[in-house]
Amino acid sequence: MSGFSGLDRPSRWSATSSTVSRCPSRSSRSAVARWSSDCGARSSAPRCWSWCSWPALSALIPELVPASILQAGNALRGSSRQVSLLAGPVIGGLLVAAGGPKVAFGVDAATFIFSFVILSLASPPPREPLPPAPLLRQVREGLAYTFSVPWLWIFIFVWALVLVGQVGPTNVGLPLFVRDVLGGDARMFGLLTAAVGVGEVVTAVVLAQANVRRLGIGICIFGVVGGLAIAGIGLVPHVAATMLFGAVFGAQFVAIGILWTTAVQKHVPPHLMGRVLSIDFFGGTLLLPAAPVIFAVVIEVVGLSQAFVIGGLFAAAIAGSLLLVPSIRSLE
Repeated sequence: MSGFSGLDRPSRWSATSSTVSRCPSRSSRSAVARWSSDCGARSSAPRCWSWCSWPALSALIPELVPASILQAGNALRGSSRQVSLLAGPVIGGLLVAAGGPKVAFGVDAATFIFSFVILSLASPPPREPLPPAPLLRQVREGLAYTFSVPWLWIFIFVWALVLVGQVGPTNVGLPLFVRDVLGGDARMFGLLTAAVGVGEVVTAVVLAQANVRRLGIGICIFGVVGGLAIAGIGLVPHVAATMLFGAVFGAQFVAIGILWTTAVQKHVPPHLMGRVLSIDFFGGTLLLPAAPVIFAVVIEVVGLSQAFVIGGLFAAAIAGSLLLVPSIRSLE
């Protein structure tokens, strides 16, 4: 529901307001960082604001970037995010070591102020805001449009199954896989996580230069590749192979995000884009709470390696089956 709030206002307003609203939560965390139980409760607030800001940011890109380089703009945004995910833990660790958690959370809060200032300097073309409408009417309009476009609703809700097959074994099983199958420790897990990040960054840079015409086919192919990478982790339980498969998984993850966002931005009317992206976030993550539970049971029954194979092949099969939908094959 939070993704629909503020959509009658310009996207920049929604993005900047939701960005700066994170600061009190971050600052309050710095004041109570010594209470670890409080951090868990307060972590829900930034997540809610993320769900509000992400659709607004995605809807803002077409207002700032010419249509001819829309994919490159999304790739640049994706690569900057991945670089921050790689560098952030390093900087955060140094801040904690130098000044403790209070200083780290305080600096974290300040970065949102910086983001607010930068976003406020953006100058999208002026447009007349839509007349105010009740929230439930906006929800109905977004749902009606989404379900009127076959490729849109099929992708949104079927892809939730792909994410179950990909995210389930990695979130639950990867730390155990590193410890029990590869015989590694936290350092090896960190290297594998870094390999995923490298794959994401490299792919974002490549897609910033390339132009994928058949977006629907590209998304499905990357989904199949990602599923096979997950299965490969279970089939070839060696450190080097796991790092390679991790990089491939990271590559497909960011590629799908770039191509999918570009497709929505190109084909969805601007006044409905934020609503459709909110429905996309809801539908795409609908089954994610169940994925860890499902694969915890699978791991218990068949073992770690087999769970990766099952999840990966399941995800690849679902992603490949979407190529049978004509509107997805023709999506450009």
